[in-house]
Parts: sequence; C-alpha cells; structure tokens
Amino acid sequence: MRKFATMMLTLFVVLVPLRFGNLSGTKVKMIRYSGKLIRIDPKAETPYFTLEENNTFKTKDIFCDRKSVQELLERFESKKDIHVQGKAVLKNQDGVFYFCDGPPNIVQKYEVQIGSETKGKTKFVMGQILEANPATGQIVYLEPNGRRGYLRIDREMAQDFQERIEKMERVEIKGDFYYDRVKGYYVRDGG
Repeated sequence: MRKFATMMLTLFVVLVPLRFGNLSGTKVKMIRYSGKLIRIDPKAETPYFTLEENNTFKTKDIFCDRKSVQELLERFESKKDIHVQGKAVLKNQDGVFYFCDGPPNIVQKYEVQIGSETKGKTKFVMGQILEANPATGQIVYLEPNGRRGYLRIDREMAQDFQERIEKMERVEIKGDFYYDRVKGYYVRDGG
C-alpha cells in the first residue's frame, strides 16, 4: 500500500506540471498592441521599442528580436511619425514584460482634415422640368431618353422653376451640378 501511495504521489508531482504548465506563478497571456513609436533601442541586451498606446496614451516597452527592431529603426530614422501594431506575449514576473509574437506591423496613419473643399462629384443634368417643390428644393425632370430624374437644388431656384411652370412655360435644365456637402443639395457648377 505504501509503495502504491508513493508511486501515485510521484506520478502526481510529475504529471500535474506537464498537464497544467509551469506552476511557479508565471502568467502567460497574449495581447494586441497598437500605438505611436516613441523610442527604439536595438543595442540593448534584449532589443526593444517603446510605443505610446492609441487609446490609453500609456507607454509600453516591447522586447523583440534584433532583426525586427533594426527594421523599425530604419523606418523610424526616415519617418519620425510611424505607428506600429502587432501581438505580444505578456509575462508577469516581478513586473510586466511584453515580448513580440512575430514582427510588428508598421501602419500608415491617415489624418482626416476638414477641408475647405466641399465640392463633390460633378453630375451632368439635362432635361425638361416637370415639377418643382420650393419647400424642399426637390425637382423632377424628364431626361432626353424618357427617364425621370430627381434632384435636390437651391430652394430659390426651385421657387423660380415652379413659378415658370405655373405660367405654363417650358422650363429646361442643362448643366453640370455638384453636391455641396455643407449646403446639402446640388449646386450649379461655376455659379
């Protein structure tokens, strides 16, 4: 019985670490990182780079292989404002250490600016106006091929079209129009 208990205890001590990993308190967890590259140290004993996270604005040191860090350094010297993203393994041993899981991806960060240019795509409009609503600026016109077309234009122009239609005049529209994003309707190109 005693041999059986000793054998079971030995098996337990040997098999549990194999089944459940290292029981020394080391936690291994995968994370994703993304942020602006701040500093690179390829000459350290374990090369690393520092980035400022996009969301939290905290800095993280991520240790990586020499080749990946050297590639980052070459890009960093030519362009100062670069962003990196990738995966890292988080190892918690008396502090927090991040190790690359594959090479970091260098991403181009685009900044969207509110441009002074509000001009959209130009659209050629031609036909006879059938209806005009000055309240909404909506007009209905008949294209040369027989299709109906709809266009939202300036309310004053729609008012003028409606008055001419009420006088039983033939009202035609012809020209290039572009959609003005600020005004929210089509405007005659060049006027």
